[in-house]
Amino acid sequence: MKTNVEKLLIIVVAAVVGSIGCQGPAPFDRSAMLSDIANNHVLPTLSQLEVNVQALEGATVAFINQPNAANLQQAQSNWKTTMETWSQVEQLYFGPGQEKFLYIQLDNTPTAPFFIERVIQDTTVIDSLSIQDRSSYTKGLGSIEYLLFEGNTGRTDLLQQYQTHTNAQRRKAYLLSTVQYTKGLIQTLYNGWRPAGGNFAQTLSEAIDDKMTSGLSRYTNAIIHMSQTMARKKIGKPLGKETKTIDPTLVESPYGAHTYAIIRNNLKGIEAVFGRLEDNRLGAILTDVTGSDAATKRILGELDALAQLLDQRTSTLQQDLINDPAAVEALYQATKSLHEQLKNELTMAFSITILANPDDGD
Repeated sequence: MKTNVEKLLIIVVAAVVGSIGCQGPAPFDRSAMLSDIANNHVLPTLSQLEVNVQALEGATVAFINQPNAANLQQAQSNWKTTMETWSQVEQLYFGPGQEKFLYIQLDNTPTAPFFIERVIQDTTVIDSLSIQDRSSYTKGLGSIEYLLFEGNTGRTDLLQQYQTHTNAQRRKAYLLSTVQYTKGLIQTLYNGWRPAGGNFAQTLSEAIDDKMTSGLSRYTNAIIHMSQTMARKKIGKPLGKETKTIDPTLVESPYGAHTYAIIRNNLKGIEAVFGRLEDNRLGAILTDVTGSDAATKRILGELDALAQLLDQRTSTLQQDLINDPAAVEALYQATKSLHEQLKNELTMAFSITILANPDDGD
């Protein structure tokens, strides 16, 4: 016969076991998710961007020393690679990118050729310090594109501009100074994120509250804004959604004809932050919060549909605007649909505020 003490012990043990059995799954680890985005997307991409711009600088020096067709093509190729990598983190306008408006200085379009040419024709000193004080429309990746590519510039012989033209040396100086200034901006941006520098990656990973400055809010705003910019500015603007007139000169990359690749890499940046079903990214917390992967799958479907449309294009965006505007319209609608899906699903699930798009007003 059990004593009262034994009976009491049995009751206590049963209560403890029962409480353990009734425990639900562990709460979603937001910090681990934010760290995954930073460590497996942001930091590696910024590191690669630094490598790319250093290679661009080397190719630019080689071209300036020997301005021939082969060296020009190499510099152009390095610009394209740098631009593609940058486009994957272009959405990170917050944190280090917001300090001194680094993201705008790095890539603000449309470029202002008139003011670039006026400096080249002038007698003032051209170096990276003088470039620093200039408008963002006359420096950064967009201005490098203008200086390296002939398309849409009205120039009939770009090489001659660097070989025998009266202002050849000043053009070389402007090109190299702009590349070197851009390299400095990229290094500053990367340093702000990496552990050996400002370590914003760690700071953001620990920001797990419900404030507008939380990691979840910032990454969510970033991909929503990027999708909106892709639809409205990068595709919709040259398609005539604002002016009702198609204008191929308004594409993001009018000189190097690289707009489709830029947009595709913007999409890769969104894909990396949102993740696939098996990833621990924004899609994972969306599944956790909603208790189902239905919303996550809907967004993945939008991402895949747009990627497929972009991958099918074999011409440039300028050519498609003239010869196949229906295909560009399909891209616009798909990008717009992605933006609306991201905005509706994520803001509702995460209960976050969508801030003003930094591209508003461009």
